[in-house]
Amino acid sequence: MRNPTLQLWFWLAVLVLLQTSPGISDLGIDLPLVFTALVAVRSRFLEALAWGAAAGLAQDLLSQSGPGPHVSACMAAAALAVLSQKLVFRERVSTQTALVAACMVLHQVWLWFVLRWTLDAPLTPVALDLILRSTLATSAVGALVSFFLVAFRRQRLDPPTA
Repeated sequence: MRNPTLQLWFWLAVLVLLQTSPGISDLGIDLPLVFTALVAVRSRFLEALAWGAAAGLAQDLLSQSGPGPHVSACMAAAALAVLSQKLVFRERVSTQTALVAACMVLHQVWLWFVLRWTLDAPLTPVALDLILRSTLATSAVGALVSFFLVAFRRQRLDPPTA
């Protein structure tokens, strides 16, 4: 697969399918959000919003909430990632992990407000526990993915420093 867009679609499909496995979803890890944040930080604004909408739509189709909440939350996270491009050094694991954590907090709070508006959200203490657990787990996975992405890009683009 030489086409980068086709590769991104492939990885999004793989991550959405992995997201539905019991071990990942029980821990609160949001793989499509990690994908959205790390792709959006390297994309133009409309392209990032489109990837966020695609990841959110895939999540909505596999969730009980129906289409809408994850689409808007992933698009908001993608917008945050694009707008922070100047602040995030793309080849550092620490800044990418912080970006994933910030996107996850925005995503979870956005979802909670949307679901609260439709009266489907859990009570505040339960929601805060879910947000904290999901943010920590997703940030840890984001750090691991960022580590491998940075190492791969350094080896591919600048072999002497790898």
